[in-house]
Amino acid sequence: RTFRDGSNDFMFNKFLKDHVYGVVVDFYCGKQTLVFCASRDNALQVTKALVAQSNVNGKIFVDQRHAITLREASNRAKNKSLAECILGGCAFHHAGLEKEDRELVESLFHDRIITVLCSTSTLAIGVNLPAYLCVICGTDVYDGNGSYKEISMDSLVQMIGRAGQPQFDSEGVAVVMTKNSLRQRYE
Repeated sequence: RTFRDGSNDFMFNKFLKDHVYGVVVDFYCGKQTLVFCASRDNALQVTKALVAQSNVNGKIFVDQRHAITLREASNRAKNKSLAECILGGCAFHHAGLEKEDRELVESLFHDRIITVLCSTSTLAIGVNLPAYLCVICGTDVYDGNGSYKEISMDSLVQMIGRAGQPQFDSEGVAVVMTKNSLRQRYE
């Protein structure tokens, strides 16, 4: 999906965050979803936004069969924000989380306890967590020096390659959310 170009990268990423929920709901079919975000903070903020919007709409990302497991997992999480998100059937994952929290999130997603996992692009490289839907929330990534740069095609292929892996699903969907000016490049 393409969106009108924003006045700056920060505002455009904020705009995308507000539209991820609609993209996920349109495409996820109740199945596992990975949302790749530009930065650690963006992964956290997108997860919180998804949980808040899901709660308004009847906790659509929470399978009631897993409610007790979600509560128990939430109690085990060391990161307070992560614990709150887990209760909403979503989680975030990045290198800044403690190892125990990263392993908890990976296990919950692998076992299909949480439905939506928001992450930085590092998850696509180091951890084998396939999903039905992969959403790339913006094609700019934080470079660690206070600015953003365009994602490499190798990284993009790694991320969308998580969608519909044959040993886990018969089909998959990848959605790349980007600026209208970059549409042709990503099509």
